[in-house]
Amino acid sequence: MRVLFATAELAPLVRVGGLGEVAGGLTKALRGSGVTVQVCLPDYFGTALVDETTTTIDVPEWVGKATARTGKLADFGEVTLIDVPDIRRRGAYNDPGQPSYWDNDRRFFSFSAAVAAVANQTKPGSMRPFEPLHPFITLPTKVTLTTAGWPSMETVEMPTIGVFGATP
Repeated sequence: MRVLFATAELAPLVRVGGLGEVAGGLTKALRGSGVTVQVCLPDYFGTALVDETTTTIDVPEWVGKATARTGKLADFGEVTLIDVPDIRRRGAYNDPGQPSYWDNDRRFFSFSAAVAAVANQTKPGSMRPFEPLHPFITLPTKVTLTTAGWPSMETVEMPTIGVFGATP
């Protein structure tokens, strides 16, 4: 089985709350059971990857230029880092000690459009999209793929406490 795993955080690269730890652990567990997992996350920091390749992603015009850098992350394995306009910042969602970035909606809608484009480059049915994310970040990916003829997706939604001022 092949899985496309879109996430906004991934330990060891990006940890804001518990989501990064869960996403990293789940990816390792799936890979350990023989599942091929393509992990996509925002390219917040321009992190260097081993054996890196860069691909331009064909996204809607409103997104702007989008690229995918795929390579190996030390002590983790292969990841795909998605770069869209304004995704690179000092923090994933906000500068330390500051409120959320005012344009997070656009940043993550653009990221979601790019993930959907990456998924659409593969033959529908050959990968099973799987998205353990805050729904604010991934709903556009799910909607885009579903309307493009992808089968229904397995979705695990986990609250991301504190990221957007939410509390349990």
